[in-house]
Amino acid sequence: MNEIKQLRMNIMGGMNSYVLALGDEELLDYWYCYGLPDEVTEEMLEEYAENDTIWENVIRTFADVLNIKVY
Repeated sequence: MNEIKQLRMNIMGGMNSYVLALGDEELLDYWYCYGLPDEVTEEMLEEYAENDTIWENVIRTFADVLNIKVY
């Protein structure tokens, strides 16, 4: 596995853990709809990490979650 793909997988896993730890149902629903699905698997993370469009969408969605949480 190449280094960039592994880093992307780790970043997405960390973002997912962060959103889950917030414990906000509204944010979780948003994250599951636009970011990563509920019960995301390692295989899914690998697939998403290989796709630039999906990767960028997950990053944008995480930024949205942070903005929603702050405001």
